[in-house]
Amino acid sequence: MEKATNDHSHAQKRDSKTIVRLIEVVSKRSVLVLMSILLIMLWGGFSAYQMQRDYMPAINDSTLMITVRA
Repeated sequence: MEKATNDHSHAQKRDSKTIVRLIEVVSKRSVLVLMSILLIMLWGGFSAYQMQRDYMPAINDSTLMITVRA
């Protein structure tokens, strides 16, 4: 049981180091990160604007098909 606890503790330390490193990189390059987020948002907005909208789908004559198997 101690080995599982030790592995879990090691994973938490590794994850916290990764998060600290990520925060340091983002804080050093905040303009790049903000511009990247803005670019992704603009790209998403442009894609949503180009998406076809079908508020009222075409209503066709409905057909009922019945298949009888004997």
